[in-house]
Amino acid sequence: MLTNRNTYDKAVVEAIMKCKEFSGTEVHNLRRLKSLFYKEDEYQKVIQQVKDKKLEELNELDIHGEGFREYLDIMKFQDQSGTAFIVTIYDSDEMWQDPQVLDVFQYEQ
Repeated sequence: MLTNRNTYDKAVVEAIMKCKEFSGTEVHNLRRLKSLFYKEDEYQKVIQQVKDKKLEELNELDIHGEGFREYLDIMKFQDQSGTAFIVTIYDSDEMWQDPQVLDVFQYEQ
């Protein structure tokens, strides 16, 4: 499950497994859909696109700025039964390699 993963991805899997919103026992096929700078006032737009199943529109988001030190990753994975999930992950320079799960959504295609 965690073989051949970088340190950050391993930390993401650990955060998912600890998350109360996720009741699965395994995380498979973790892949990054989009990485952005985190802006609290833009986060609801991201969540709405995920809820509306408009993942292709995530690529159109261009949240950037100078001096940002907070990050948002939108990732997709499957649990042990093959059910797909989308997870939003927050990280910052201060939390180096200690990402936090913001939201987990079951994703039916």
